[in-house]
Amino acid sequence: MLTDRRRQHITLACRIVVALLFIFSGLSKAIDPWGTSFVLEEYLRAYSAEWLVGGSIALSIVLSGAELMMGLLIALNILPRLSSLVAFVVLGIFTLITLLSATVFTIADCGCFGEVLKLSPWLTFLKNILLLPFTALLWWFSRSGEWFTLSRRQLICVAVTAIVSFGIGVYSYLYLPLIDLSPYRKGVNLYELVYGSEEQSSEGDDTYIYKNSESGELCEFTLEELESLDDKWEWVETREGSAATVDNPSDNALFISDSEGDATRDILSRQGAVYLICITDFDAIPMACAERLERVVRRAMDNDDLVIILTPEHLRGITYYSFAKSPLVRCYNVDAREMKNLLRANNGLVVLRNATITDKFNCRSIDF
Repeated sequence: MLTDRRRQHITLACRIVVALLFIFSGLSKAIDPWGTSFVLEEYLRAYSAEWLVGGSIALSIVLSGAELMMGLLIALNILPRLSSLVAFVVLGIFTLITLLSATVFTIADCGCFGEVLKLSPWLTFLKNILLLPFTALLWWFSRSGEWFTLSRRQLICVAVTAIVSFGIGVYSYLYLPLIDLSPYRKGVNLYELVYGSEEQSSEGDDTYIYKNSESGELCEFTLEELESLDDKWEWVETREGSAATVDNPSDNALFISDSEGDATRDILSRQGAVYLICITDFDAIPMACAERLERVVRRAMDNDDLVIILTPEHLRGITYYSFAKSPLVRCYNVDAREMKNLLRANNGLVVLRNATITDKFNCRSIDF
């Protein structure tokens, strides 16, 4: 028979563990609703719910906000009977989903902690199995509480908790993530990221380009290294001397092109400032955004800096576009997902200096 003191200690320990889990999980996703929406889209397609893909960003904000709010309510011991039961049910559902993801569907990353921490479905399943007893005990010891009774102070706490929990996701969507965990965050040199810090091979030596049939990765090898390759490597081409370079060593690397072909190297090797204007849909650019981008274009051209447009929209031939009354700006294609990795916004601006990312702006926050 548990004494009241021991029961209180167990309840407190369970509350701390469960609260920290939901707060960390919800917050890590709320600060990056775009990244969370990508994972949700993968789940929706795997479970044949493609009709919900269009609302993935809204689902991302709602689910991460609800998870964060639940963790905060448990931590504050507000509505313990209701919040502990919801936590137990939600964790049970997540456990089932991760089991299916590990055994039936091919989902590499569970997305439980956004970009902060990557876990495989099996590791996530194990984590959930270990945490389920904590939520079960918390609910069991909280059964005597009230379902919906709140004091005035608790009601204010619930309201503030809701505003904070959902406000983080909304703010990160309307502007930019509070913490940028993408591979294209500030301070990253895009040229080095795409091509590597040392791309030139030895003078006069032939370089052999092979593709990994499992990962799709392109790699350079010398003649001596070819002897150690196994069957998963497929020959692509042979390049002579110092001309041997891999234009895109990773299938996930940023690739900028137009009707004339790959322009990635030319753009990223440009010295000085480069303004990358990211546009998801030309037909959906708000007038206020167009006027801000007009100022960006004029500033860049006044300073003889390069300014281009990146878009996933199909381009016919060499395309130019004008924002409001700005001079024409040349457009280039980029993969839609990769553009969202570069900038978590529908429309906005990425500023490079000597290929290094120095600034990012959602179109709403451009102030020059």
